[in-house]
Amino acid sequence: MVGASSSDSKLPATATLLRDLLPELDLKYTISRKTPAFVQESLDRAKAAGQPYLDLGSKGYPYEYVKDLLERAKAVSAMIPAALPSQEAQVDMTDVCDASHGPAVAPPHSLGSTTVSQQQVFGTQDSLSTGQAKHVLQRVKTLREAAADEKAKHVGERKRRLAPEADDTEAALEADGEEIEGALKWRKTEAVEKEKTSRRQEKAKECAAKKAIANDAWLQNRLSDRSIGRKPEDEGAPTDIITAAERRSRAEEEFKTALRQLSKDKPTAEQMQELDRAKTQGPNHLGRTASLGDGFKFGVMNYKSNGLTTPVVIMPAADTHLKQCLHAHIGDLTQGELIYLIGHHVMWSDLPFDEFSSTTIDPLFTVTHALCRYHEGQGGVSIQFLDRRTAKDVHGQPAAFYPVLDLYNAFDVFHSPHWPKLSKEKLYPRKFTQEFVSHGTVRVNDSRFLQAPIEKLIEDGLYAISPTFRVPLDDKRAGLYTSQVVFRSAGFPPDDLVVNRVRHLYSYTKCATSDPFTVEYLMLVQRVTRNFMYIAEQKDYETVEPHLHIFLCFLTFQKRPRNDSTLAVRLKTHYKAADVVDLYDDGHNGVQPGFTHVADNLPGVFQYLDLVRDACAVFKLPPIPANIVQTHNEPTGRTYAEEDAKQHKGHVASHSYDADREQDKKDKEARRRRQKTAGKKAGFGANTGASTVTTASERITLSHSIQDVFDGGSQSAISNTDAQPNDHGSEGCAMS
Repeated sequence: MVGASSSDSKLPATATLLRDLLPELDLKYTISRKTPAFVQESLDRAKAAGQPYLDLGSKGYPYEYVKDLLERAKAVSAMIPAALPSQEAQVDMTDVCDASHGPAVAPPHSLGSTTVSQQQVFGTQDSLSTGQAKHVLQRVKTLREAAADEKAKHVGERKRRLAPEADDTEAALEADGEEIEGALKWRKTEAVEKEKTSRRQEKAKECAAKKAIANDAWLQNRLSDRSIGRKPEDEGAPTDIITAAERRSRAEEEFKTALRQLSKDKPTAEQMQELDRAKTQGPNHLGRTASLGDGFKFGVMNYKSNGLTTPVVIMPAADTHLKQCLHAHIGDLTQGELIYLIGHHVMWSDLPFDEFSSTTIDPLFTVTHALCRYHEGQGGVSIQFLDRRTAKDVHGQPAAFYPVLDLYNAFDVFHSPHWPKLSKEKLYPRKFTQEFVSHGTVRVNDSRFLQAPIEKLIEDGLYAISPTFRVPLDDKRAGLYTSQVVFRSAGFPPDDLVVNRVRHLYSYTKCATSDPFTVEYLMLVQRVTRNFMYIAEQKDYETVEPHLHIFLCFLTFQKRPRNDSTLAVRLKTHYKAADVVDLYDDGHNGVQPGFTHVADNLPGVFQYLDLVRDACAVFKLPPIPANIVQTHNEPTGRTYAEEDAKQHKGHVASHSYDADREQDKKDKEARRRRQKTAGKKAGFGANTGASTVTTASERITLSHSIQDVFDGGSQSAISNTDAQPNDHGSEGCAMS
């Protein structure tokens, strides 16, 4: 390898950082972004102060270790051209946003802005005509193209930063004779390969564009058919789920063999009875969050909701893909297919042949889900409420909504032997205690409710309703479930509650605070929740009251006292007894079965049920039954709340995001995995001669030096890492 002398290389100013001078060392973040001069001064001050070690940030470094680093850095610095002035490190702070200086209301993202009115974007509650269906799909197409453009811009910018400067590299190459001629030959060969790759990529893009056009046209017709309840002419035989899973799986042959061993029998009579019982359970009203467009933010592509959601129809993924077809009824699926689909649905796998759509009983879930999607740059993010009593399936029959836990238990999903260990860890049910699912396409058939864009809710005061929802715009939000736990802890802090030697993060029954309502707060909630109501042109916006269920839902984000007098006055003056009865009525002057069933990790649902009880007292209605609390399920034996306390202690709603630091972390993880794999194959430890993946900071330095001409792995690593989006979130933020 040619040495980088002062005559044959010109390093950038950022090469004076320790991480650039010593890229072969995995330096800690706190010291890697310091200059040798700064570290030397800090070392002198620490010695003068009598400190036992050098303290930088949150890390302590022994003096001998620091001296050795400085000597190595000095030796490397001697090879840098004398004409290159030493500059202090300049850290790009554009990705850091202080919460105290952030805007009061988050502006719409470039990818997910919904600046037009709700009815322009999402349509009205009338059945979608062909023109309206075309409008919805055009919105989806626009958002998809915007996300792709943003990703291309990000990838291009990253390659531009990491690519060698042509003039400097050519000048360096001219100085080194025969070895440089070999490098030039290599570069010509590399250029030919890049040209071939570019042609292949262009051809693939053209094919993908043609496929997208054909699929959009097909989806437009399918959406029109489903919206008016017409059977599609091209509806074929249902997809064989297990065969499709085998084709999709890249796992080992043992996993495919386990898939084939799943039961091919139809559900038993007992299981069908359990399904019939389950679909009668739960409240009359459910909520749902969905997005129309992908988003590209924080270096990854964040995909829109699986399937398609409009104000009048909810279509699962299998009904929106050209080569997939639905089973007519849930009982037509085999036991093995149901186990596979239910398991992957609750794990948020977003299968293209998924036949289920999700709804929820927890208001906090709908809002947190929407905020996570919006923060990731997804477009057309909205929250929707529906009355399950008016919903119909594709056959015109009442649509069935099942508590996921009931299906999970009826088919013993967790104990299926085909699940790998990693999947079993994702199947712990505390994350879906609030979830209901429907099979097949559902026609909403309710002219009262609109899909409310999350931008409009934020604009009208969502963050004022619960300030904990706000995070700095440039911070990266925690995962969906972690965010929920953080918000529960803020709204329902425990009063030193310790159960089974576990200190809980939240508690409804033993909450430390309970803030009464104010008139101003209730008016704020009224303004926000009006966005969910369809308002005829002849009506005055200010005279329309939000539906009582939606109004109460937005009062559940923190603990409130029972029988609040301010709320009682509001209910008496704006609602009627019939509005309260409608919340839980089973159609026979009774209470809907399962209305008061609630898991112990849903304090917001506890609050909602107590607000309904208070409303019954205001109008002198019979009280609803006591709560039936679900506490735990397999595999740990702990309650849901205890498991939350164990898994999420100390977690926060967001953390600062630095693109280079995140990429370095990913690259180091990839290097460790490759070393481990290479060590296993060679039959000895991981420290073999296996090829490694350089970090982003290492690539920046190498790309501006002569060594990069001979070390071609850096640029190919850039292409490989940036060309493929990462579609696996930390916890998943998509309701399928």
